[in-house]
Amino acid sequence: MLRLSLPQPSQTKDEIVKFINGVIEPQTETYNLALFSSSGVTTWCPQFQSKLDPKKGLADSLKWLNKNMTAKSCAAQAYPPDWVSVLTKFVAEGVTLPWRIYVCCSRAPEGRTEEILELIAHLRSTNESPAKGEPLLPLNIVAFDPTIVGNDEEKVFFTEVAGPDGNFLIDTSAEDLTALDKMLKAVQVKRKQLDKLNKKLDKMENLSDRVSEDRALLQMQIALNNMIANDLELCDWALKNEAGRSKPSSPGAECQT
Repeated sequence: MLRLSLPQPSQTKDEIVKFINGVIEPQTETYNLALFSSSGVTTWCPQFQSKLDPKKGLADSLKWLNKNMTAKSCAAQAYPPDWVSVLTKFVAEGVTLPWRIYVCCSRAPEGRTEEILELIAHLRSTNESPAKGEPLLPLNIVAFDPTIVGNDEEKVFFTEVAGPDGNFLIDTSAEDLTALDKMLKAVQVKRKQLDKLNKKLDKMENLSDRVSEDRALLQMQIALNNMIANDLELCDWALKNEAGRSKPSSPGAECQT
């Protein structure tokens, strides 16, 4: 097992501790930790160590990680870190190959990707699986730089390094938590505004009874207006029909022959 120092040490360290307690402790017998930078590789133990060792066991590895992986130590390192050195350290002649390699990093090492891809291809072609039925040099990589999301070059590089039996993920949890924090603060502001409006509403006079009375009066007024309108239409119709009737003819003189 190995870990890569990077510009987000606190977040990465938390994830490593979760991984050790959740995966290494229940499923692994031996493992090792390493921090590597542009200046070299630092390992917890010179070789893979039993997690049950009373002095150099799992608890000691966590102490070592907490002591050596700090914001100050990571900030002092130049970029990019030396991937070649750490790969050759764990995959050297005469060294037992690790069954799994886990890497935490920020992004692909600029200017050295082709060299690393050639090295990992060479290591896989010149070595054999450490055990029957086990994959050869699978790398499980987690990158913590949110700016590489959607970057095809980064995806191609890490996918090839991980290999067919490895995996590559981008951890954007820090960015997501920042966005969530902004949303919660915005909701808090809106909540305060709503509370102020509710207090003003509580102080206002309750006009429900008056509204009910006014609504009843309005309905009565509408009914009266409709009735008057109907009466006017009826009167208008009667007047028009009265004017249209023919007047009675006056008696005429009798015609004489």
